[in-house]
Amino acid sequence: RDVYQQLEAYIPFDPIGARENIVMYFNYFFDNGRTPRAFCMPKTPWSDVSYDPAENVDQGLWVIACVYNYLCFTDDYSILDELCTYYKIWDNQRGGTPTKEKFTVLDHLLRIMDYFIDNLDKEYESFCLRILKGDWNDAIDGLGKPLDKDKDFGSGVTVMASLQLYQNLR
Repeated sequence: RDVYQQLEAYIPFDPIGARENIVMYFNYFFDNGRTPRAFCMPKTPWSDVSYDPAENVDQGLWVIACVYNYLCFTDDYSILDELCTYYKIWDNQRGGTPTKEKFTVLDHLLRIMDYFIDNLDKEYESFCLRILKGDWNDAIDGLGKPLDKDKDFGSGVTVMASLQLYQNLR
């Protein structure tokens, strides 16, 4: 999230450098559409990577906003055709292994959106984005914590991230 907020601010100053970094980081997203909050750059290209396993709710939303603003500022739609890989998350979610297949930046963006749409609250029909794991900006009193021990997340939703999601969909 923080990297893409910084890249978004960097676009007017060095659009070519911003593009290179936008595409580079796309290679480290998870194959389920989730974007990592933080990861360690691998020592060699395409080797295993260590990740922060926290499934924070808003990371991918900033990625989409950054790419949107890059497109608005540069009118360079060819970035959407750049090929990137994914990382397959390990069971402990602290790392991943690169996939062999390559997908376009546009494919990645659509997979990110699908990940968010899959995490909308349909149970209580608010159709807001569930908290998942929130940070200080997203969760108050652990709204993302499940009462049911068999569930990964609770029923809390975030209005801020939901509005950002709907803006990104538009």
